[in-house]
Amino acid sequence: MTPALLFFLVALFGVLPLSTPASDFPSDKVFHLLAFFWIGFALRGDTSALGGMRGFGLYGLGGLVLEVVQARLPHRSFEWMDLGADLAGLLLGALMPVSLRPVLERWVLHLGVGRIPVAPATWGSLLAVGIYWIYPLPYPAMVGAVLFGLVVGWMAYHDTRDSQDPPWVVLDEALAVWAFAPLLPHTPGALVLYFFLFRLTDIVKPLGIRALEHLPGGVFWDDLGAAGLAMLLTRGILSFF
Repeated sequence: MTPALLFFLVALFGVLPLSTPASDFPSDKVFHLLAFFWIGFALRGDTSALGGMRGFGLYGLGGLVLEVVQARLPHRSFEWMDLGADLAGLLLGALMPVSLRPVLERWVLHLGVGRIPVAPATWGSLLAVGIYWIYPLPYPAMVGAVLFGLVVGWMAYHDTRDSQDPPWVVLDEALAVWAFAPLLPHTPGALVLYFFLFRLTDIVKPLGIRALEHLPGGVFWDDLGAAGLAMLLTRGILSFF
């Protein structure tokens, strides 16, 4: 199920019109590589009829079909380099040693800052704001990236969780920041205000946000709720200036 969902998100992202051409993104091929790496990575544990070697062939063909479809869209094009990145990602995911799976999944969840002993969630949020400041994606692309990150994050969290919401997991804060940042002006003042309001709403969890923790995957939903509220508060404050 997980590889199919990941590919669906890749395909959806692949046909969405973006506010700037996909070829303008400096890491477009990196997106392809990482997306199909996680599909190949997920296939390693897929015991369904679409898993294993059959799945690698199926999703490799899916990458080709996606490029053919993109060739017929006015805002997209067929690119052999994209297809090569897809196949390379699948191969890397297939060759990933099983022993490294927990290490990789934990890195995805803590993003290199979750192990900081003081305020790891704040460091994760700050990292996300910094990345968005340097490399702001248009909103459709950001939605696709966040949805993909939610699936990958839940897959990793399901495999590695050692408590209900371990403090070292900061991917949830990062995805929440990215989900709503494109709805704000891309200015230092707006993003700094958004950062502080997000930390406040994430800690206090007002207006029923705390109840989202009890939903399946609540480790992510409460942060999304807090970030959505922080975005609305930021827009409201900025409207007075």
